[in-house]
Amino acid sequence: MELEAWKLFALVGLFALTLAMVFLPLFFWGHIRHVQDPHRRHVYETGVSLLSCFGGGVFLATCLLHLLPEARSQLDKGLLECWGHLPAFPLLEFLCILGLLLVLVMEQVTLSWKEGEEIHHVRGCHPPHTPLGAAPVANYGSVEHLPGDWTPPEEAEEGSPSIHNDPNSHSTLRALVLVLSLSLHSVFEGIALGLQPDGAALAQLLAAIAVHKSVLAVTLGLNLAHSRLGRVGVAACGLTFAAMAPFGMGLAMLLLLGTPQTGAALLEGVLQGLACGTFLYVTFFEVLPHEMSHSRHRLLKLLGVLLGVVAVTALCLSFPHS
Repeated sequence: MELEAWKLFALVGLFALTLAMVFLPLFFWGHIRHVQDPHRRHVYETGVSLLSCFGGGVFLATCLLHLLPEARSQLDKGLLECWGHLPAFPLLEFLCILGLLLVLVMEQVTLSWKEGEEIHHVRGCHPPHTPLGAAPVANYGSVEHLPGDWTPPEEAEEGSPSIHNDPNSHSTLRALVLVLSLSLHSVFEGIALGLQPDGAALAQLLAAIAVHKSVLAVTLGLNLAHSRLGRVGVAACGLTFAAMAPFGMGLAMLLLLGTPQTGAALLEGVLQGLACGTFLYVTFFEVLPHEMSHSRHRLLKLLGVLLGVVAVTALCLSFPHS
């Protein structure tokens, strides 16, 4: 009974810690957006950009050093349980490709449909007819004729490397995919936590997961801050991610009351493999291209990516997955 009490304490603590770490960047981002001093704002936005690059390194290392070995272990275990042998076909690598392509197809189909709707809407709008020569020629080329959200090239170049008006740079779909992949992984982390047989093993794994999830939660908060989601959507994503590990932990505690089903390891390995593909997509199609497409602070951004990889590598070495 004492072990179950500690597990319940870990469940509540992990939820509170993750939720706080997700909303911490959102709080600072809300403060940055109201800063009027151009120099201070530039410093803050540069810091956000470097943290985003750090998050890209975290995602990359998490995928290749944590998710991928874990998926391979579970996949091999499940295949041996169900078929008694391992196939020659590189199944895990295929699942990674499938996960990446699945997100890519979803995004491109959604964007294609959205662009088609916008084109149809524009064609359906007929501006009032203006006779030739009736337009006020004096205004053409002047500031008054420019769209309200236009930024001169020199100002755009000097502006923030992270904040720009590209509506597709941090789309809602990509933010949701990131939340989904992180939440899926969190469920399995919670299951592993709930299946620990004694207090020592529980404490060791809880420390590793708490540090690991704190880094991921801060990175997720930065991506949600850059996304086009509203406040309600951002709050829902943060709550979902924070609740997934406790959900998996509670599920594991319930599973201990019965007999584990055959094929559970295979299912976990398949889902983890798909999650690897989504992590690769988020890293190489979203985070890094968005930040590296701007010329300012290239070496600092590269250093941020390297530090993200080093941080996860240090975690993996400090808390090796058993």
